[in-house]
Amino acid sequence: MPPILIGATKAMTKKNTYFIFMLTFLFGCVTLLFYFESLAKEESESTADELFSIIETHFLELDSRLATVDRLYPVCSAESIKALEAMTFNSSLTEEISVIKNHHFICGDRLVAADNILMNTEHRNQLLPESQYVMYRAVSQRRQIEGIFFMIRHGETWYRMLLESRYLDFWFRGLGQHRTIFSMVTNKDGALLSRSHPLNNEKIYYQTTITSPRFPYAVTTGYTREMLAHLALSVLPFSLFIVTICSLLFTSLLNHYFTWRDSLLAEIKRGIEQEEFCAYYQPIVDAASGIWMGAELLLRWRHPVRNIVSPLEFIHAAEQSGQINDITLQLIERAAAQKMEVMALGKPFYLSINVTASMIANENFVNAVSCLIKQYPVLSHGIVMEFSERDNFSNTDIPSLLSGMQQLRDLGIRWALDDFGTGYAGLSTLQALSFDILKIDRSFVAASVTDSVTQSILGNMAEMGHRLDCSLVAEGVENSAQAQQVLDLDIDYCQGFYYAKPMPYSRFVAKFKIYSA
Repeated sequence: MPPILIGATKAMTKKNTYFIFMLTFLFGCVTLLFYFESLAKEESESTADELFSIIETHFLELDSRLATVDRLYPVCSAESIKALEAMTFNSSLTEEISVIKNHHFICGDRLVAADNILMNTEHRNQLLPESQYVMYRAVSQRRQIEGIFFMIRHGETWYRMLLESRYLDFWFRGLGQHRTIFSMVTNKDGALLSRSHPLNNEKIYYQTTITSPRFPYAVTTGYTREMLAHLALSVLPFSLFIVTICSLLFTSLLNHYFTWRDSLLAEIKRGIEQEEFCAYYQPIVDAASGIWMGAELLLRWRHPVRNIVSPLEFIHAAEQSGQINDITLQLIERAAAQKMEVMALGKPFYLSINVTASMIANENFVNAVSCLIKQYPVLSHGIVMEFSERDNFSNTDIPSLLSGMQQLRDLGIRWALDDFGTGYAGLSTLQALSFDILKIDRSFVAASVTDSVTQSILGNMAEMGHRLDCSLVAEGVENSAQAQQVLDLDIDYCQGFYYAKPMPYSRFVAKFKIYSA
């Protein structure tokens, strides 16, 4: 827990903690289902890719070798038969190679056929005139064994390879058992060539099919219900463990956050009661003369443990909880006394105080500020209130905002738009809200010296400000080149580290006596 949180904590109740854990766990389980689906798809696709690559490579090699034999040697010559024998001998999958012409066996790797054996009808029906390649599963006419036939045509001659189906079936079964996935190869007509498991009319889930662009076969992979159950059981224990750990961790972090948030809000409340919030002053300087004309009040927290705390550590929580209203009212009341001291020096001077659009749209806050102005007449002149253009005006009740601004304007308050050029305010909004001052965001000032496009944009912004009859303040001026750029664009005032960093009120008064003349 951050050092700032020294107050009492208030974590989530046990009921809320249990509810958050169960909700997170259920979300994790749903995520687990998506993960399981993604895993099944990925396994199916990767297996299909691997199978297709192996089979396609084998067939391409056979096709290439047969093309070489057909090109180099006359059909059924001694050299041709010897080459076919070598192909059969060097392949564990190829049982035999036969040469067929006009539906007759004319020779092969183990046969020089003078008797011209005629192919039976079952095999003849596979040879379509337009086909370059043929694949099918049948019983060998000559050897009476079941096999897978792969046929390649060269001119009028067919080369038929008998592939060992038992070896291929064994290989598919081994793959299916190792990966617990269904796989099969079919020909272009969908007839089965080989598969890893009998189907028995079962549905295949997460099916992936890859069809060869050259040869008449397709590889299909997927899961039966039994296989899906096996896959789920293989990943479920570890996955549930991870989901449980993540749910516990998220619940713990959320509980820690609420503890931190409640403690921070309690600390802010204590800081308000003890008047620990104060303002640091950053000078607003005349661009032409360098004379200090005023200052912006920047919120700080004088914490009893951490000394000066940056608003970045608490401002968001204070705005969300509404505590920023009480903090701002304290700053305004304290600023009344400090402004009176500065004005006693007899120099021109104004204070710029940060608020939010939602605060000004809040009738209670505006009434409280009005009461302070009436209580401290010094606040009725020389006070500017500024809110950022980054505030989303669409989330603010514009009529209420206009009403609040007018109520305080009637009491002498002037209005500034901070971070001009970075947010949501269009020209119509600027005209409707009628700002007195536009504060140009530091990002434009910093880039304008080196970037011609930004320089042009900055010039257009200055021109718009003049057209709206607004005074202009350039924020974030950090060097002499930027200061000169601002002066060249006829921007009235500057603010930034080049002139001075934010400082406590006592140091500001001492320097104001020097730089205000």
